[in-house]
Amino acid sequence: MHVAKLAGVPQAVTKRANEILKSLERKSALGDKAAEKENKKVASGQLDMYNYKLAEIAHELDKVDLNELTPIDALNTLVNMKEKMK
Repeated sequence: MHVAKLAGVPQAVTKRANEILKSLERKSALGDKAAEKENKKVASGQLDMYNYKLAEIAHELDKVDLNELTPIDALNTLVNMKEKMK
């Protein structure tokens, strides 16, 4: 989890991973069916791991040549990416 945070993984993903870890630890400690029922309830609210908007923006970001980007172009690129996130 700590490496994911350092790598810039979104906070929502690391928070969810931490919740899953805690539930697995509880399940291991409890070792009964109550923990399994709890896991099923939590899984229904799970976020999609692959967000298409983020993938599209990441693909665009890969195409940007930072060495030839002017400050105004960088700002425009950020504005365009922000608009796509809406």
